[in-house]
Amino acid sequence: MRYSYSSLGTLAQCERRFSLRYREGLRPAGPKPWALLRGSAWHAVMQAQSLNVGQYWGSLLQEMPEQIEVIDGVWAEPTIDSIIDALKEWEIAQESEYLDAMREEYGDLLSARMWDLWIRFNHSGNVDKDFGRPLLVELDWTRTLPNGLEATGRADLVYLDPETDQVVVRDWKLNQSWPQTPSAIEDLINSQNHFNAWGVADVLRNLSGDKELVPSAVEYARARFKKPATPAMTKGTKNAPPRLAKSTTDFDAYTYREWCREQELVMDQTVYDELAGQRDKWFRFTRKPLLYSVYSQHVISASKQAARAETITTEDSIPVYGSHCAFCEYATLCRTDLVGGRVPYDEIVFADYGLRRSSRREIPKEGSAN
Repeated sequence: MRYSYSSLGTLAQCERRFSLRYREGLRPAGPKPWALLRGSAWHAVMQAQSLNVGQYWGSLLQEMPEQIEVIDGVWAEPTIDSIIDALKEWEIAQESEYLDAMREEYGDLLSARMWDLWIRFNHSGNVDKDFGRPLLVELDWTRTLPNGLEATGRADLVYLDPETDQVVVRDWKLNQSWPQTPSAIEDLINSQNHFNAWGVADVLRNLSGDKELVPSAVEYARARFKKPATPAMTKGTKNAPPRLAKSTTDFDAYTYREWCREQELVMDQTVYDELAGQRDKWFRFTRKPLLYSVYSQHVISASKQAARAETITTEDSIPVYGSHCAFCEYATLCRTDLVGGRVPYDEIVFADYGLRRSSRREIPKEGSAN
């Protein structure tokens, strides 16, 4: 078995959940959670742009895929237009009640929200600075741990920063909201990017032929998914003309510009410039140097957890009860075990617990996924 960052993190939290999810392949039978659905779509959008920027600069160390996966079972060519079209086709096939729930959750259909987010991301930033020179995009890697077991993972983006000459391993994150100040400590101890930096190091050296081309920094690129508010005007009085309402401020420069255009209002350049300087309200990049002490400890920890996983079977796995159980997809099964005793695994009717075995996803064309 190959061990990923997610599987080892799950094992550290609960043996039972690890066994059911990663050894037995059990997943919730219902639709994919809203947060995962939008996260997958955003990753596809950023994957497509990263690939195209890398192709433009000739910096990619991998072949350009013919198709990429947008969300489960939905594939598209690696362009923003193809991705949005694929999402629209997928939405057409959904039940009206499901789409109504999506509008309630997202503020609009997923295709519309992804298009708006991509437009605002590029309007507020600089493509050269935001993407640098992409080297590897959504790369699946496998590497042997110090104890001989295999680790696996996927690096969202590895790029060369032409200004600093750093090789950066980036993780795309889509948050509904976030704290006012990013946590530098959280970014430092979050092992996913450090694990990916270790995982792709050999791939970088082998594909480039440059032994010195190794990761030197890790970075989190966060996008805020919350839909911007619609600007509003005061009613105005006899002595004071209508003006932009101060009570509504949660919008960005692009939203303000488009609203002025729709309302046929003259845009206040001062307001626009002020909003343009507040990009970190919607998009944040936090980069940290790749510290060997942190990097090595993550690999050592992964080795220990993987060795522990080798000794655990589904029948003998022990559930760890805690606050995390409230969000666990296997909570109903564990409650049954707790009240009536452990149900032998081969006698479980998974549908009774809202579970199903995950099926292997098919790749439409050979070489279409990294």
